[in-house]
Amino acid sequence: MTGETTVQAKDVVVRDAGKDPAAVAEVVRAMTGITAAEAKQLIATTPCTVRARVSPALAEALRGKLVAVGASVEVRGHGATEELFDVVLQAIGASRA
Repeated sequence: MTGETTVQAKDVVVRDAGKDPAAVAEVVRAMTGITAAEAKQLIATTPCTVRARVSPALAEALRGKLVAVGASVEVRGHGATEELFDVVLQAIGASRA
């Protein structure tokens, strides 16, 4: 399998909606197909994953659209490692502090 490249799935996470959450919600609505009310509710709970398991190229395109309307966005490799770690910490009564 030499010469092949592996495309790693990415998650697009809105860390902060910035000064215009309505504009960010509209972009999220357009890129996910959810209703305007659902997008507004999702953005109200930042940080939030707005798209999961997308190609790196699509993730960067979506990040660009969100940043253009003032959002703080993180594109990260898809995986449950962090979430699993948090669940384990909660189960034992600890935190990341």
